[in-house]
Amino acid sequence: MHWNYGSTFKKIRKSKGLTQKAVIGENLSPATLSKLENDRLTPSLETFQYLLEQIGMDYDEFEYISNAYSLNEKKEIVKEYFQIASNSELPAIYALKAKCEKYLRSRNDRYVEQILSILTSYLALAGGPGTITPLSKSMLNEVWRDLEQLDEWYADDLRMLNGVLYYLPLETVEALYPKLLKNLEKYQDYMNIESLKIALLLNLATLFLENNKLAQCNEASLMAERWAKTAHRYDFVAVCKVRQGICQQDEALFTQGMTILAAIEEDALASEMQKEIDYYLSPAQITLKEE
Repeated sequence: MHWNYGSTFKKIRKSKGLTQKAVIGENLSPATLSKLENDRLTPSLETFQYLLEQIGMDYDEFEYISNAYSLNEKKEIVKEYFQIASNSELPAIYALKAKCEKYLRSRNDRYVEQILSILTSYLALAGGPGTITPLSKSMLNEVWRDLEQLDEWYADDLRMLNGVLYYLPLETVEALYPKLLKNLEKYQDYMNIESLKIALLLNLATLFLENNKLAQCNEASLMAERWAKTAHRYDFVAVCKVRQGICQQDEALFTQGMTILAAIEEDALASEMQKEIDYYLSPAQITLKEE
């Protein structure tokens, strides 16, 4: 626990006009809270959670305040990693790779090591799928092996999986698909990772579409649309409609998606979706699907 958590708690409590008696109730003694607030006692997780509830604050916000209203070094790395949308964002990837390497010089951190492995692989893939080196492939496989051995995938595991998903063999993706859906369903009411859930399903839909697995693509797109509507992410809703239209060869569906993108002025995304429509619904591609 951070060395100044007790004094930070005291400052927040007093700024909210709360007395020690008001926050301890019947659960703690005044002496215990006094030691904690003077940084002379480290509370149990249960006690600390109780105290945060009394001041109406969650742990992430409290830690942010304790770190002088800023993210700590690791959280900054994680935040920047999740803001990288694709392996084409080379300047951001190079900068974050350097941050990871600097961070790991002074400590061991398995999670940041996994991020570094994925970033290194992204850079190797920047010239196209054919440019991946044996080292980069090995790094990605190592991240996947760690994930594969887990009985449950939690939020951070799902984020890591999203980072390597596109580079896994199709047969591996098909095998993990049921487990992934099961884990995503467990998080259906957990709003903190709403965008991640949608991104995972859309990435799956992309993989299935590229490999002519239209039933799976349509299923993943329908699930993504459900969560996108809940999150009011109409850009994602539009992408889902376009994908469903392609899978079902239904002009009304993909036209609906393109209309949404035009209405919210997502011109770049609309251009990408139009390319998908033109490619996958071209006479040549339709013939291949029928075969």
